[in-house]
Amino acid sequence: MASVVKLSVSAFVFCALAARSLRAQEGVAKPSKDSSSSCSRAAEGSVVPEPADLRSQDGVLRVDLAFRDYRDANGAMRYCYVTQNGDVAPNLRLHPGDTLILRLKNEATPPDRNASSGSQHSNHAASNDANAKPDPCAGGTMTVSATNLHFHGLVIPAACHQDETLKTLIQPADAAFEYRFQIPPTQPPGLYWYHPHPHGFSKAQVLGGASGALIVEGIEQANPK
Repeated sequence: MASVVKLSVSAFVFCALAARSLRAQEGVAKPSKDSSSSCSRAAEGSVVPEPADLRSQDGVLRVDLAFRDYRDANGAMRYCYVTQNGDVAPNLRLHPGDTLILRLKNEATPPDRNASSGSQHSNHAASNDANAKPDPCAGGTMTVSATNLHFHGLVIPAACHQDETLKTLIQPADAAFEYRFQIPPTQPPGLYWYHPHPHGFSKAQVLGGASGALIVEGIEQANPK
């Protein structure tokens, strides 16, 4: 009789936990498959899911990110970073001494050619060669859809393909741009972040949602308590 009671109680607890889990899942906003809303946002009042954790393996973390935009129901432009698996703004987890290889593809809406000068400006002289491929490292026209990456707080060189933001501009028509650098062995462990830094348009892109956490592991070594 006792075993039957225990079994019944266990079944009841299991069903209660399953029901609670189902209710919790119903409150979590799931990424939309619609490309027009690829920058998924949790609905008001719902549970905000934890970002995916991407961890380095054998001293290397390889990441492919797409920079995307869309207009919300109020007409405001929103931005985000999305992985090939549809994860938005993943956590990048590395250790001191690890290498980050991040390929960024700008998939934002191309700028309007008839846009006013207030929405775009150039930081270098235009090339006379119509067939020349633009070099993202050499500067270009700064527009609301041009972007780059800044790794906030990391002690890495301000060089192209690392952490240079004055001239590095990735346009929507460009191929995926590769960032490659080593987390310094002396980098203090803790929470850092990555975000766009095209001068003149950084605020719009960051406040529009384009940012993510970069976590340097090892806090327990720096602070055992």
